[in-house]
Amino acid sequence: NGTRSVRLVPCPHCGTFQELTFFGESATNYMRPDQKPDEPPPEDYPLAERLGRVRFDHCRDVVTHIRPDGTTEEKPGRWNKERIRTDTYYECVTGCRIDFAAPFARAMLDDPVAGPSFTAEVRARVADGVRMQIKHAMMLSGRWLATNPRPHPRRRSRHISDLYSLYDDLSLPELALLWIDALGDAEKLRHFFNNNLGLVFSPKLATIDESLVLELRADYTRGSCPFTPDLVLLDFDTQQYHYAAIVTAWLVDGTCAVIDWFDAIADEDIVARFDQRIPGAPRRIHPQPEQRDAPIAAVVPQYGLGDAAGCKGRTPDVYDLTLKLPGRLYASFGRGGLQITTPIAPRTVEWRMRPIPIYLFSDDTFKTKLYVDRISRIKEIKTAQSAGKDPVLFNLPPRLYLPRDADGKLVAELAGERQLPDLSWQDPAPGPNHLGDALKNALVQFEYLLPRLQASKAAEAAARAKAAAASATPGAASSSAS
Repeated sequence: NGTRSVRLVPCPHCGTFQELTFFGESATNYMRPDQKPDEPPPEDYPLAERLGRVRFDHCRDVVTHIRPDGTTEEKPGRWNKERIRTDTYYECVTGCRIDFAAPFARAMLDDPVAGPSFTAEVRARVADGVRMQIKHAMMLSGRWLATNPRPHPRRRSRHISDLYSLYDDLSLPELALLWIDALGDAEKLRHFFNNNLGLVFSPKLATIDESLVLELRADYTRGSCPFTPDLVLLDFDTQQYHYAAIVTAWLVDGTCAVIDWFDAIADEDIVARFDQRIPGAPRRIHPQPEQRDAPIAAVVPQYGLGDAAGCKGRTPDVYDLTLKLPGRLYASFGRGGLQITTPIAPRTVEWRMRPIPIYLFSDDTFKTKLYVDRISRIKEIKTAQSAGKDPVLFNLPPRLYLPRDADGKLVAELAGERQLPDLSWQDPAPGPNHLGDALKNALVQFEYLLPRLQASKAAEAAARAKAAAASATPGAASSSAS
């Protein structure tokens, strides 16, 4: 009920006072008062037109795609973070390009159009030889604009975002990188809107049903691996009398294929599966150009993560099972909300006079990554794939595959979660979700191991390049000698 004031600052090139926005949408559009029952809407409440915005959409690598008719087209691909750090700028409401980090020059004060917009304090500092950035001069010359036509008497309220901050770690490029990092992650998006932009985040809630889960199916059968994986995992959710286990194959880009799922009654059922070879499928379902003509070799699970908190009283059983597979199977504890400082936090506990590693993770974070990102957006991902595009290059989550003979149990348990309006997840879930929790554990373990996978891939590429250079050198030397 206050003044709902927004901060206006002048453009150094045209002098126009304007509110700084990230997307071009004014904060006043978020501060419109709710219409009360039996009252007409507040028609005189101001809403800003399209404003200036932060521009970094040009900071992408170009990807060339081949159309079915053989012609090519260029599309924006991955974000180029180095370009974002150097080429991000603010586009004024009139179209001027503003580089906040550029030095503020005396000529800007002498400009008859923009100069009068700057305050006496800026003029005095420039006259004294003080060096400042354009953004600093803009902030010193700002003014507040009340937007509420009927404020409560003597009550002021103001909106301001990190776009006005003078801290280096909140510069435009850094905010752009925060936004890119948050894409596809509802928790991070909410943090970005609330804490960096000072705006309300209204996410689109994910609705997962069985028809959507069935869209994940691809042309391979249960019990076979449909591509040459970088990692194979066996993870499980703990129930009172059994473990609900799932076997998955992963590529370093996050692509995942569910290979098999089963209920393990005894520890030996899990231990035996770690040594059971999984044959390759007859054909690849995911592009691997470097291995196009090679058959898919058989694989075995390399690591696993077992839920040690899923059923009261069974934590000791999971600990004992990890001792039977040291270095391969680990215990995990999901925590509702963000009760730990990082999404995945390793810890060590003493068990049977031995230290064993355990992993705590944010349950809500990884449910969102699995159900909201990978499952609810499957149609977008498949559309990109059908056009010959890599989903990861277009800010889509990596593909999750199910075999074409996925049974009703797997499908039902992947559709057994419900997200609440506050972005948390219903607890307990409205339906059985044991295999969904096992798959969530697999995602946790993949993300924890990802830096190690990336380092291994980089080392392999470096070794191949070194070998290629070494094999080329003798030939070059003999050629020059001849």
